[in-house]
Amino acid sequence: MTIAHTVQQLRQEQGFSQAQLADRAGITIGALRNVESGYTARPRTIERIARALGLTPMQLYECGAVPVEEGY
Repeated sequence: MTIAHTVQQLRQEQGFSQAQLADRAGITIGALRNVESGYTARPRTIERIARALGLTPMQLYECGAVPVEEGY
């Protein structure tokens, strides 16, 4: 799972629209859309989104980590 997918999934699970989460995180809706679309985001943006979702940035990255299969 990617960070983009994780942010979108957590946002939906917590019942936020993109506008609501962007407002809570103190970022523009365009910045949130870029994150959810998979574009590169600034670390500060990821930190703000994580905090708005009730997570630390590390927890958000761990949720979005894709496990590497053995042998690859």
